[in-house]
Amino acid sequence: MKKLSLIMAAVILLSAFFAVPAYALPNAEEAIIDGVQFWYRVIDNKYAEIVSGYDFIPERIDGYPVTIIDESAFWGNYDPDEPGEYEIRDWVIPDTVTYIGDRAFENNPEVGTVKIPSSVTYIGKAAFSNCVELKKINIPESVKKIEAETFSGCSELKKITLHDDIYKIGKSAFDCCVSLTKFHIPTKLEKLGDKAFLSCRSLKSLDFSYSPVRIGYQSVGYRGNYFGNKKIKNFKIINNMLYSGGYNYKNSPENYASKNGFEYLVYRSSKDSDLCTCDSGDTCTLYIDRERLTDYKTSNPKIIRLTKKGKMTALKKGTATVKVTLPSGKRYKGTIEVTNDPVLKQKVTKGKKATYKMAKTVSVKQGKTVSVKLFGKAKSIKNQYTSTSKAQIVSKKNDDIIKIKGKTRGTSTVKVKVNGVKTLSLKVKVI
Repeated sequence: MKKLSLIMAAVILLSAFFAVPAYALPNAEEAIIDGVQFWYRVIDNKYAEIVSGYDFIPERIDGYPVTIIDESAFWGNYDPDEPGEYEIRDWVIPDTVTYIGDRAFENNPEVGTVKIPSSVTYIGKAAFSNCVELKKINIPESVKKIEAETFSGCSELKKITLHDDIYKIGKSAFDCCVSLTKFHIPTKLEKLGDKAFLSCRSLKSLDFSYSPVRIGYQSVGYRGNYFGNKKIKNFKIINNMLYSGGYNYKNSPENYASKNGFEYLVYRSSKDSDLCTCDSGDTCTLYIDRERLTDYKTSNPKIIRLTKKGKMTALKKGTATVKVTLPSGKRYKGTIEVTNDPVLKQKVTKGKKATYKMAKTVSVKQGKTVSVKLFGKAKSIKNQYTSTSKAQIVSKKNDDIIKIKGKTRGTSTVKVKVNGVKTLSLKVKVI
């Protein structure tokens, strides 16, 4: 297939000097648009498929909407000995296009940026491989998979905008993207192909905290023979699942980090909650390479509490920065957001259905008790109660159910201090 593409490209280049006979591109017709020569095919007498072209992508050819960019249609002929001989431009793919074929722009040195519309559902293998001037690109939500070698060799690629529904990144998809410094792992990614980020020497970390991913052979961290076959230093793999969501252990981020000597930071929680953002009352333990951390600090101890054993507890709504010193002496900094405050709610039953509503005022008969439920309490921290002469809190300090006994008729306010930082007030009417 490679040889065939090269032969086709040679024919296309010669067409700039000689009239290309129709048999050179089977079933293809010629069109001149704004002085640029295109070869195309008509599909079902409705659509146009670009077989070859230059400079730009037309929305229509001879009245037919362009829906397919064929294999190697805009294949280039980059010569590293003449890097200044090309006109680098921004390419806009019309929203009539649904399919970008394999190697469609491969080796094209005039591709600077590409705007891909949401009409595109497939981007082919090696579609932009070796586009050495490509600096940024967006992957629309309509594309669910990044094929093999799609952006391999894009040495100037710095920014990739993509979405969380991508489930697979193919083999060598970003191989030798040496300028790439950041990459967002999609939350629904299931497989990272072999050598997907091979030779990405500027990439310093990948965060798999949201994704149950299987990692392929040499998929991250290696520089390869081109860079002396050395591993990237100071590379981090971040995760919050010890065995990567139940996938085979040998393919997990943890095992990959251990095998290749990378730092591995794990957020773990008994509730399997997301601790980059978490709920009040959630707890987890921070580990590095299966060992407890040697030193840790929180920027706001009223938001995040840390014990000497590395246990982290979310106290109330807010954001805190956790700074960690690893056993190696290196430091890691991460932001933890607590999304809600502790609250008191009262149970409401309608028929057979029970729900809880926010409790600001409750009523209780003299000598009887009323209960409200506390949401967002950390199990390791006892409540603090403030009763009144009219109403007394009679629950144990660790209870989630707060029982209040009516003593004397009248209205007063009791208080519950939760997690040691958040005081909740409750008006009690004793009748």
